[in-house]
Amino acid sequence: MGIIGSIADRVIDVLDALIDDKYALMSKINSRGMKIKGVWETKELFLYGLPVTPQILDQHSIPRSVDEFKWGDDSEGSDMAALAILLSFLEKDEALSRKNLFLRDFVMMFPQEDFELLYNYVDWRNRNTPRKVHKLTSIMDEAPGNDDD
Repeated sequence: MGIIGSIADRVIDVLDALIDDKYALMSKINSRGMKIKGVWETKELFLYGLPVTPQILDQHSIPRSVDEFKWGDDSEGSDMAALAILLSFLEKDEALSRKNLFLRDFVMMFPQEDFELLYNYVDWRNRNTPRKVHKLTSIMDEAPGNDDD
């Protein structure tokens, strides 16, 4: 990674410690990607080493009928895992709006075994967000150059 990358990671870690855990995790995911680990035997999930538990749904008053995560299928446990992961770093409304796509594109694709993966969440989010939400750019916005024809 190099010295500059290591320094940047340390600066991000220090800044993350100064702000709320949810926003710190969102900062890591936006800058480094989504690092997720699953332990199949215990059905545990971790984002950057932080546990993601089904209880996060309770904290957001979201009813659930199962008590453990699943992944690699479209079961209720996988649905719950998708929402719990998103609630770990997004606000409730955004997590709920992205859950179905996240379930399909990520959680259903996790292997039904122990895994550790790194995803480019920002790229996925940008590809799955309506264009009108993003600022559009044009060559008209670029500074004039030397047009020697």
